[in-house]
Amino acid sequence: MSFLLSLIPLLILGLIPIIVVIYSRMYRNNMNNALIDEPKPGMMDLGQFVKTVVFITLIILNVLTLVEVNNLQSQLDHVRNDIITKVSSTEYHMNNLKQEMKEYFNAQELIQNPSIELSDVSGDEYTYTIEFDLREINPGSIIYLLKTDSSNVTEKIQLSSTSLSYSANVTLQENQEYRFDVLVEGETITQDDLFTINLKDELKNSVRTMLFPTYDTEAKKEVIIVQIDNTLSEYESKEINRVDITVFLGDEIVASETMTSPSDMSNYEEFYNIGNENALNYIVVLDEDDYDWSGLYLVCTITLADGTVIEISEVV
Repeated sequence: MSFLLSLIPLLILGLIPIIVVIYSRMYRNNMNNALIDEPKPGMMDLGQFVKTVVFITLIILNVLTLVEVNNLQSQLDHVRNDIITKVSSTEYHMNNLKQEMKEYFNAQELIQNPSIELSDVSGDEYTYTIEFDLREINPGSIIYLLKTDSSNVTEKIQLSSTSLSYSANVTLQENQEYRFDVLVEGETITQDDLFTINLKDELKNSVRTMLFPTYDTEAKKEVIIVQIDNTLSEYESKEINRVDITVFLGDEIVASETMTSPSDMSNYEEFYNIGNENALNYIVVLDEDDYDWSGLYLVCTITLADGTVIEISEVV
């Protein structure tokens, strides 16, 4: 179809001279007849006829050009969609191949299905349960869990199991970073990385805050609801004892509150536990009734039952 459309302009351009020649002869014959008899009516001037033919030809060529452009656009869209489909298919197969390769290489690792879970907290001591499987070991091999602290002191813990599944409870000190490795001693000695855990980060990440600025219609004051989610609250030593909240506008303190218990949320039911049903809510009332919220930031100092202090800064 596209090939035939491309031939039409050539045919039209070829026919124009023929049409003009034929018309010019007819026109001359008509003029010659006019000298003898009356001319045939309806024939336009030759120059006008040529202009009319050229004008009609240009319209036809424009229409054909638009049709051809639309056809080309459709072909380009088809090619583009085909390329997109093929690229998407290639990416899909590549991702599957990567996943299969990852699973294959993971299956070749000595350590399989490693996991670590916090099981108890007492003061500044955290007890974790570590579990893992070994792919295979030689008969008579002895398995050790190596615990290395921030001072690069390593404790060697011997493990025993009637299968290839092993577990151990380890006690870690707060504000320390630990690295765990598995050591297999037998005909050959093999050591593989297991975990790295930073208890300073773990403690800081265990407490999260959410801010809800709003307006107290009764007090006619701007207030900020600070919702604190403490994931270690189930352990007595990590319960929240006190919360100090200071609100700044630049270097100026515009509000400050010290609270030893959560605030009464009866006037703010729409915000009650909006983030987490176990979270605690603390309300700080601003001194003025109108603030540019974009210029405020808040410092929340949280003191836990064991004396641990966590400081969190957030823009309001």
